[in-house]
Amino acid sequence: MSLKQAESYLLALLGTGDSMLDYSIVWTLGQCGSDKCAGELASIEADAESPSAVRRIAGYAHRQVVSDNEREELISRCLQQLPEELQSLAKQGPSEQFESALRDALNGASYESSSVLEMAYYIDNEHVRPALINILRELPLKPNLFHRIRHIFKAAEMRRDTDVFGMLAWRFETTMSNFRTGPSWYYRHQKMPATGQDATQAFSSQTRDFLRKRVWRTLKKLGEGASRDYCKMASGVLKQFTDTDASEPFESRIYRWDPQQRRSNFTTVHYDRYASFHAFNRILYGNSLRYELDLAGKRFRCSGEYRPGQAAPARREEAFPELWNNSLDEVIALLLVSQCGPVHSFGIGALQANSVFHEAISNHSLAGLLAVKYGITIRFAFDLVVKRFDADQPDVDLLLALANCELEEARIQGQSWIRQCREGLTGHHDFWADLIVSREASSRRFVRDELPNLLWESEDAQIVIGRVLARFSSMTNAECDIVRDAAETLLIAFPSQLSHIGIDVIRDLTQHPLMQVQRFAGELILRHSEFSAHPPIEIVDAFLKSEHEELRNVGVRIISQLPESVLAESVDFLFELVRHEQEDIRKLIRPAITKIAASDAKFGRQIALKLIEALLIPGAPEGVPSHTAHVLRKDLREHLSDVSQEMVWKLLYSRSGPAQDVGGMLLSTNVESSNLSVEEVVGLCHHRVLSVRESAREMCLHNLQRLKDDPENAILIVDSAWEDTRQFAFEFVEKHFTNSGALSPETLISICDSVRPDVQQFGRKMITRLFETEHGEGYLLRLSEHPSQGMQMFVSNLLDQYARDPHVLRELSLFFITVLSRVNRGRVAKTRTLNLLQQEAMKSEESARIVAEILSRLSATTAVMDRGKMIEIMVQIQQSFPNVELPLVAQPLEVRGGV
Repeated sequence: MSLKQAESYLLALLGTGDSMLDYSIVWTLGQCGSDKCAGELASIEADAESPSAVRRIAGYAHRQVVSDNEREELISRCLQQLPEELQSLAKQGPSEQFESALRDALNGASYESSSVLEMAYYIDNEHVRPALINILRELPLKPNLFHRIRHIFKAAEMRRDTDVFGMLAWRFETTMSNFRTGPSWYYRHQKMPATGQDATQAFSSQTRDFLRKRVWRTLKKLGEGASRDYCKMASGVLKQFTDTDASEPFESRIYRWDPQQRRSNFTTVHYDRYASFHAFNRILYGNSLRYELDLAGKRFRCSGEYRPGQAAPARREEAFPELWNNSLDEVIALLLVSQCGPVHSFGIGALQANSVFHEAISNHSLAGLLAVKYGITIRFAFDLVVKRFDADQPDVDLLLALANCELEEARIQGQSWIRQCREGLTGHHDFWADLIVSREASSRRFVRDELPNLLWESEDAQIVIGRVLARFSSMTNAECDIVRDAAETLLIAFPSQLSHIGIDVIRDLTQHPLMQVQRFAGELILRHSEFSAHPPIEIVDAFLKSEHEELRNVGVRIISQLPESVLAESVDFLFELVRHEQEDIRKLIRPAITKIAASDAKFGRQIALKLIEALLIPGAPEGVPSHTAHVLRKDLREHLSDVSQEMVWKLLYSRSGPAQDVGGMLLSTNVESSNLSVEEVVGLCHHRVLSVRESAREMCLHNLQRLKDDPENAILIVDSAWEDTRQFAFEFVEKHFTNSGALSPETLISICDSVRPDVQQFGRKMITRLFETEHGEGYLLRLSEHPSQGMQMFVSNLLDQYARDPHVLRELSLFFITVLSRVNRGRVAKTRTLNLLQQEAMKSEESARIVAEILSRLSATTAVMDRGKMIEIMVQIQQSFPNVELPLVAQPLEVRGGV
């Protein structure tokens, strides 16, 4: 069909009125015609009476047969027909912007406006083609758009456009149809999808099946005609498929009725991962015994005993292997771009069957084959490299490919050859730069170890550094580990050259979007001969404000290594850092401040006072006030002697806990305790901040005599809400206030009046220790009013000695009622109380009357155990003092029959 001699005969057949014949002739002229038929094709294209399909294919055919200059003129005319927003971009680019504009034009486009898609394919220049291929890969196969895509597919088939033909073949294979058509068992009253402007549906199941089969039909005709275009077009199809197109192997059952056995038998059919792709299987397995088309003609099933996952046979399985034998360059090109395992198995099989061709494979191609991810291809290329490599004349492309190879054996061999030839490779700057940023971590470690062993000329080293930095510019987040390793390698291998690198280079690195590159810029500053002592302030500031902790750490390290004389003059700057909102910066700068303050007292006083004042300013970020207080307490304590007494009180009365903490620390050293009253000192012992309480307790020890002179206020230290203060107070009072008369009964009783059990216990202990007989009755009466059980138990010990007359009994009535009213508690105190009441009631009628009033009130509600004792006492009172009124009524004994 490519014979030029047929042109005149074909032209003679035009104009019969058969549109299908005219279409076929025009399509064929586009294939084999010359500029002699250009006029006729132009006439058909311009003839409004000709069918649109014939005119359309005539336009593409006309473009094919004319000279390059005439083709440019035709393209220029087509460009003028594009919408204005697309014209300039189609002429001048860039391709990315043209793609975006074309997508916008096709979004919701009508049939007429969607013609820009065909115009773009007609133009097909360096700006339009990349955009068009990207769009065709994703454009939905829906009405209007699908018809344009189908026209492009037929034009690509005519033009032998392998990329567009292969990509659309892949679309037809991997895109499900929009609706199903075919034989139906019932009548459906609906209009069938139309074509052209009236189309309501497109890309039916029948259309999809037709196009899938048409792809192979086209390829098969080329193969049967022994056309070299077969391999090109087949490669265009195969390179579109990837491993992600595969599905999991599956199986189905085919049932057949057995009339003799009168039952259904079934056969299990197995399908492999790529079973659904028609042209794919035809190309790769046209001569295979493993796969065959199933009965429905939709999928390729496993044949014979073969099952998915089993080893492939040694024999070649592709269709038209003899054509591939003559197009091994096409096989190499396919392997270099394919991301599909079966394609690599096919390609390596073809190459292995043609060993004579191996010598013709260029080193550049071998390097490319080593870079793929398929073991069968890598192994083939590696074996050829081992046979071919000459250590005396090393090919750096092969060495680099081996170092980047996924096959560990290949990497080890490549590293061995590099080590063997390294002295002669220092002039290959790109080789070393690419090795430093190798995608393989083991090779990056290898080059890091090897580079320091080489004797580098300064110029060569600088060039390598520059090439690596240039590669950083295109690095993405996925390559951050590569950047980190490469930066470390440069710092280890070229410290001298990097110590004099220009500030402009460092600034450019700090603007890189990758944090690892920015960090490398910081490391350069740290190691720089000039900038380590005088770093650019704006860069350091950017590091400190970074969202990345690593960069903030670098910023602090830059500051920390500055000479102390420089840092000592930067009080305000260091002050901002020690109160920085980022915790890691505050922690990292702290050692530097401590070190400078230790050697420069003036600096220490200045920054300490600034930090003290800052504690009084509200609104600091979370964690800053507490960190500031910690620095003042632990690192700058000796520089706080100049803090005024007034400032200390401001800190103590501040609402900030950290400020109060520092104020408490300074209380014992910066405030003269002699100017404080005992009440103020004791009040500070109850402060909520521990350091304040600690300082106040020291004041108590230093002002012991003053506290002894004012025991009423001094003793208030005991009743504190804070455990540490109470324990101090117990020990302090017990040690210094145990002399006779040191604490009055009122003071001791005030201790017992506390609601805290431990303070009550301490009060009872002190009363017992300082007890004086003449105050016994007063203790009894005052303490009896206390509601706590423990205190009432203590009071019960005093009853026998001091509750001896009716007046005291009357005063203690409430105490007696409280003790005896407790339910299931205070048994010892109850027993003591009842015994006392029993004894006192027998002494006089007045005492008996008081006891009778108490027991009469309780006898009706108290527990059975205590009620019996109370009734016993009241009976004794009634017998001894009949005039005392009691709630007792004598009942006669009940006499029962027989008794």
